Amino acid sequence: MSAFTAIVKTINWINEWVGDKLAYLLFGFFLLILLQVILRYIFNAPTVWASELSQMLFGAYVILSGGYILRRGGHVNVDILYSRLPPKARALTDIYRSVIPYTLVELGGLILIMIFPQIALWLPRMLGLY
Repeated sequence: MSAFTAIVKTINWINEWVGDKLAYLLFGFFLLILLQVILRYIFNAPTVWASELSQMLFGAYVILSGGYILRRGGHVNVDILYSRLPPKARALTDIYRSVIPYTLVELGGLILIMIFPQIALWLPRMLGLY
């Protein structure tokens, strides 16, 4: 077994493990949102922390489950053209669809890092802080 195959198998195992564990987190989401509804509408005592916690946990859930869903092919597809493509073209399309979004996110982060010093220079002047 080559080193690349071993790395891919390890990544696949990690994605499967994380996906299996995250499935149980959905029950926690359900209980947290149920708690919010009960406290807000029955006891008239809404909580800010439960709402924020559910939003933060859902964000982590979406990010962590991405690899599992990608491995299982669970992302939404528009199969009008995709189902008619030959297997090799489908494979190239899958590679393109899985690499490009992450590349764009990284590129956006890099651009923000590069322009942050410039923003730090002109933003205080624009706001009239000095």
